[in-house]
Amino acid sequence: MRVIAGKYRGRRLAPTAASVRPTSERLRESLFAVIGQDVNGSKWIDLFAGSGAVGIEALSRGAAFCLFNERDPAALFTLKKNLKLCGIESGFEISSEDAFVFIRKAMVPRADFVFLDPPYDFQRYEKLLRKVSSAAFVNRSTVIILEMFKKKSLELISPEVELLRQLRQGDSLLLFLRPQRQS
Repeated sequence: MRVIAGKYRGRRLAPTAASVRPTSERLRESLFAVIGQDVNGSKWIDLFAGSGAVGIEALSRGAAFCLFNERDPAALFTLKKNLKLCGIESGFEISSEDAFVFIRKAMVPRADFVFLDPPYDFQRYEKLLRKVSSAAFVNRSTVIILEMFKKKSLELISPEVELLRQLRQGDSLLLFLRPQRQS
């Protein structure tokens, strides 16, 4: 696994813990092809950060800031190792909260992008999207990107978000969503 483009292009990332299913290089490439130049100067929250591959890719491509949240100790160790391997010393923060606790308590600036990649056996998508869409760090222009197993039903998606685009690749489905609230 490596960083695909930008400042840290070609940097190899550490192997992930067995509990982590990293976003593939191909899927990250597709994700950032959709976002395009909007990544420049943007602020990210990578809520289930795992190895940090998506947030590191965002920083590599010009994002101004990424808050990585990962509560699994082995994945958190890998995330920190990957930031060091890339030589990333600023422009990020690390949190190790449960995702729902983080959403409720986070006192961070508004995010342009919130990336959600919960484990494939995750069952609370509707609750997660409802909570994220009303979080203090989200407004009407924030893009919420949800990675999920392609065979999950889209009926799990909360009515609090609008589906902008979906992208299937391999076993994964990327949903680009926008909160419905007026703020």
